[in-house]
Amino acid sequence: MEKTTKTYLSEDELSAIVRLQLTPETRMDLHRDMFIFAANAGGLRVSDVLMLKWSNFDQTHINFKRKKTGPQSGIKLPTIALVIIEKYRAQAQSAKYIFPMLVNDLNEKDARELDSAISSASAYINKNLKFIARKAGIEKTLSFHISRHTWATLYAISKLSWIKKQQKKIRSQERESKRLFISKETHYFQGRKYMLKIVPLEGAPKITLNKTTIVMHISDDSTTEKRQEVMNEWYREQLKDMVVEMIATWENKIGVTATAWRIRSMKTKWGSCNTDNKSILLNLELAKKPLHCIEYIVVHELIHIIERKHNDHFISLLNHHLPNWRHYKEELNNLPVSHPRWEY
Repeated sequence: MEKTTKTYLSEDELSAIVRLQLTPETRMDLHRDMFIFAANAGGLRVSDVLMLKWSNFDQTHINFKRKKTGPQSGIKLPTIALVIIEKYRAQAQSAKYIFPMLVNDLNEKDARELDSAISSASAYINKNLKFIARKAGIEKTLSFHISRHTWATLYAISKLSWIKKQQKKIRSQERESKRLFISKETHYFQGRKYMLKIVPLEGAPKITLNKTTIVMHISDDSTTEKRQEVMNEWYREQLKDMVVEMIATWENKIGVTATAWRIRSMKTKWGSCNTDNKSILLNLELAKKPLHCIEYIVVHELIHIIERKHNDHFISLLNHHLPNWRHYKEELNNLPVSHPRWEY
């Protein structure tokens, strides 16, 4: 059985459609915009683009329920998609849908009425897309579905470049130098830098904290390994105090219950969730990070109790419960790290 070849547009062909001179504010212009939008915004189906509402748009992302597959989706829009949406913003007060093809009073709960409206609009769009392709000098039978294959193909081509950029970013990320646990050495706690002060003490070691200094009371002849052990144990107790209420609060908000949570030194992850027994692990290094970054990891792992994979459903839950999570993630991954492979 021969494998079906999927038709897609090259970057040059897509650019030719973008540059094409069409009469502004016409259906032809609208249909071109919808196709370019879909080809740059996750390869959305024509039904999903038609049903996008202004209420689904939060200035940077679209958050909606896919008509065919059902789950909630959250998509960060690239610049070209944002420019296209901005073009129709003047109609936002009078139009329910971002791309004004469907009537405002369409009864979406009536499956027959909805399918009929989408089918009619799709046929109109595909008819105009064929004309647009000919006018742009593209020798392919253009339909809206090709925008989906175009996005998938161009995304795959660009993925290798993205991976290389991420590898370069990780290599250039600021590192913590190896710690000797001596006085005047810099250490982090809750995202702030503190100076370490060693105070000789005979007896059980302890750590105290003031505005600018972490004070370690310990035997003057203690080894570096022992001081690190004392510091890590202090970090562990501090992190426990920080997250115990945080976890309880977010369990209530999200509607889940973690059967157990533990703190552990981990080399490659900030946290993890065992979805089978609904337990979570948190990286000991989080004690050094800002509270909002710790909260992001807690929410992230608790949501995994509902959704194992990092799919559209998972992203939509994060968007709902922690709208600024992307900023927290970026901040966390840009903070100094002590292991070369940490990334979340």
